[in-house]
Amino acid sequence: MISLPNPKGGRLKCDSSMNNTQTDFQTDIAPALCEFMCNNPTDLNDAIDFVCSVFDLDATDDLIDQIADEFDSFFGN
Repeated sequence: MISLPNPKGGRLKCDSSMNNTQTDFQTDIAPALCEFMCNNPTDLNDAIDFVCSVFDLDATDDLIDQIADEFDSFFGN
């Protein structure tokens, strides 16, 4: 598993509110997810597991939709 550094120390954590998750998804999660998909043979379930594990988030429907959109965009679907 990849652990992302946090300038403040420890693991990166994202606020669970939708507005903050949306912002954090674009600035923190999406780049980390792209790097993960570049370096690992992955499917959508692996991508969801990665994001939830690294960013300590629950797999909500909204988060899964965002990850699926990023996954499809990355693989040109």
